[in-house]
Amino acid sequence: MTLLLSGNKLNKNSKISKKNIALISTLGIFLLIGFIGIPELTRNLLFYPDAPTANFPIPNNETEARLQDLEYFENYVKGYDRSFHFRARGIALSKINELRKDIDKLSQAGFELAISEIVALGENGHSNVWNGSRAKRYPTMPYQGYWFDDGYHIVATTNEYASLLGARVTHIGNTDIEVIKNNVSEGNGIIAGFKEIYNSAPEKFSMILEPSNPEYKNLPGIGVLVGGMWVANLYYWGFNQYIIQRTLAAKSLEESQKGILLAAFLKLIIPLIVVIPGIAAYVMINDPEIMARLGDSSLHNLPSLEQADKAYPWLLQFLPTGMKGIAFAALAAAIVSSLASMLNSTSTIFTMDIYKQYINPTANDKTTVNVGRISAAVALVIAGIMAPLLGGIDQAFQFIQEYTGIVSPGILAVFMLGLFWKKTTNKAAIVGALVSIPIALYFKVAPNGWSTSSFFVDVPFMDQMGYTLLLTMGVIALVSYMQLKGADDEKGIPITKESFKTSPLFNIGAFAVMLIVAALYATFWS
Repeated sequence: MTLLLSGNKLNKNSKISKKNIALISTLGIFLLIGFIGIPELTRNLLFYPDAPTANFPIPNNETEARLQDLEYFENYVKGYDRSFHFRARGIALSKINELRKDIDKLSQAGFELAISEIVALGENGHSNVWNGSRAKRYPTMPYQGYWFDDGYHIVATTNEYASLLGARVTHIGNTDIEVIKNNVSEGNGIIAGFKEIYNSAPEKFSMILEPSNPEYKNLPGIGVLVGGMWVANLYYWGFNQYIIQRTLAAKSLEESQKGILLAAFLKLIIPLIVVIPGIAAYVMINDPEIMARLGDSSLHNLPSLEQADKAYPWLLQFLPTGMKGIAFAALAAAIVSSLASMLNSTSTIFTMDIYKQYINPTANDKTTVNVGRISAAVALVIAGIMAPLLGGIDQAFQFIQEYTGIVSPGILAVFMLGLFWKKTTNKAAIVGALVSIPIALYFKVAPNGWSTSSFFVDVPFMDQMGYTLLLTMGVIALVSYMQLKGADDEKGIPITKESFKTSPLFNIGAFAVMLIVAALYATFWS
């Protein structure tokens, strides 16, 4: 086939099919890949061999271990790593020599940071430094051990260390093996640790308490299932702007249902994150043997029943360095996520429901956005002022939940009747929301010791929310009936079966969640 060119255009006499053009292009691509790839592969095989093996004796101390690491790193930079430009390699080797002189003066974190700074000189994004916390991914240990009654023994080794079979390990480095092992489970794993905690403090796992229990005011028996717990959860998950904005961000109703279902399953693991560590701290503090193993560091910032919020940070100090970082990152991520959502909710509510409705109805988009930013900043400043004031209380989370219960029943009552009772009027909703606050405050008088009069009842805060909800709903129903004489409100929301249609996946998942919750309550009933 002949390709004839006339100027910059194909000659009319040339006949090249699309199929042939595709074939020629494909062959050209393969030739290009071969032209570039084969020399590159050859270059990698010749000039980028495998990393050197480390033939160092077992170090006697931390300093010797660091020097071995440094020597291996130096040899790697000299003979194997092509990431460094010749000038950067010279600087890297010079810094390695300087680091070797000051190796005794650095902490482990400082040593790792110094190595990281040297690696960064290569300006290679594929190169990094990781500590031994990642080594557990790989079968690098030349032995296997097992905890017997008399201690930790080596039960299997490579041929090189066959002489160590049966030996009892007493120390790893300079640390006693008894300190390293899990102080609660005795080195037998998570399940054994959980059983030990449960056997040591079974009363802490009770979910339905008797009135004689000193914690009854926090978990008021059967009222947990049929009382105010429903108010807190229905308000938070169903009508709180903080959650609603996330659901409304879904691309479809089905996707939003999947998100809510996932949140329900994640909610089930909250006790493992929040409750179990607190009980573990309680068991450890009340066990003199465990406290003796932990050493003097365990005596600092001890949590107590009066300052239970100290339990989590107190436990974090016993985590290895890598896990401490992960825990801190998780807490920081949770704080940032929650703070962003709350600020967004605050600015949205103020801007759209107050400013746009009553202050400046004709505000344009630019003005509205600026007002939202200002309101978020003001809310952040107020939160920054209020946060330190919560430092002296027992449990910040419980305090927040208790006083959120002043407004949540009224809001829940408005939404519930507004959605499901067509006779509800706007006036009744406003009256009910306003009346709910003094009703809630009435129930706060006796528990807080503001008055000893028999006129004020003393009930747990969960029951307070339940009673406030019922009374508020009664007020809304009464005002609505008086206003319309029992007729439906013209603004009533029509409810059909299609309004609550859910996918089979959601139904199965929701049923599974309910079964798990029922099983948990049945297991830890008392």
